[in-house]
Amino acid sequence: MFTTPTAAIDFARVEEFCRRFPEGVRVEYKEQLTKIPRVVSSFANSVGGVWIIGVETDSNNMPVFPIKGMPKTPGIEEQIVQSCITGIYPAITPEVKVIESPADRSRVVVVVKVFESIEAPHAIENSTKVFVRIASLTQPYDLADIDRIAYLLRRRVEPERRREELIASAVSRSAISDQLPRIRILVSPVYPRGPIISLDELFRKAQELSYQDGGSTYMVNIRRSHNAVLSSKRVSPSMRHHFEADANGVVFCEDALELLTKSFRGQEFRGLRALTILYPVASVIRLAQRLLIGRTTNLLVRVEIFGAVGLRLVVRGDYVDPELAIRDLVCVDPHIEASTPVILELLDHDFVRVVATLLQQVYWAFNYVEQDMAFVEHLLRVNRFIA
Repeated sequence: MFTTPTAAIDFARVEEFCRRFPEGVRVEYKEQLTKIPRVVSSFANSVGGVWIIGVETDSNNMPVFPIKGMPKTPGIEEQIVQSCITGIYPAITPEVKVIESPADRSRVVVVVKVFESIEAPHAIENSTKVFVRIASLTQPYDLADIDRIAYLLRRRVEPERRREELIASAVSRSAISDQLPRIRILVSPVYPRGPIISLDELFRKAQELSYQDGGSTYMVNIRRSHNAVLSSKRVSPSMRHHFEADANGVVFCEDALELLTKSFRGQEFRGLRALTILYPVASVIRLAQRLLIGRTTNLLVRVEIFGAVGLRLVVRGDYVDPELAIRDLVCVDPHIEASTPVILELLDHDFVRVVATLLQQVYWAFNYVEQDMAFVEHLLRVNRFIA
């Protein structure tokens, strides 16, 4: 529901969603249409979310089945949008869908999707009150405190500066920042607000991951650094990567890419295996998920490749057509960048899609567009990233 296009949401998807998610920071249920500006603005001032109207909840804030819906009346969508435009400052235009109940055509459920807003804080009641979402079973939204309002005001003017400063700090510590070709993977809150995990907990989780499958590549010889944990060539001369995660939720990795040299009809060419790109991307995303589990935030996942100009893409190992690689699958960009947003709590569910989306953007730079989601899923399963 969070990532499903609003036009594709139907009653069955609503029921499936209601069985999975209780009311909380990202989710709100109401039996009737009420407090529109308060609910919508609280989502926009926090991490976004979904509001479903026409759903009764029990004492644990879980939906009650069967879902009865609310009475169908003309202009429900227009009423919600108009209330958000006139009752919220700055105005918000949420995505709204009205869905008839299959059991009773005179009743509907209403799905309202609100995204984290760069224009926050959004106030209501003549700009006198700012609401945010909280992790409460009794009241999922509350008045913002002074510090939160100050943060939201800063977010208007510097939405990316804070994140890029944290990245630049990580780059300055990387021991391979001048090595080519190399890959850089970033998993970061879209709007880093400040520490979201204690250093003690971060170090403990990093140590636990260093003993688990899938984490050993980048989680060897973990050490503490200022506001972060890291593993890099500076710790062990044999290591060709730099990995770090900080208390702000920024996970950063640079890794040297292994080149493949092949000869075909007397012509030698250098290239990158598709798996050479997939493995670090999937590894870092998985590690970020495990380090940040239990947090509520929207993430930006970004992949950059440096020094790939002139290299060929070897798509499927021994099955590659060398002539095709030499002739067509060549990179002409000195710097490749791919990115996609994802909700941290849904990262496990969206893992294959996120990896495939990033690879598709990277492969585009090599003139390869035949992205195969099933093949990416197969590679992730074979390499034990998914069960």
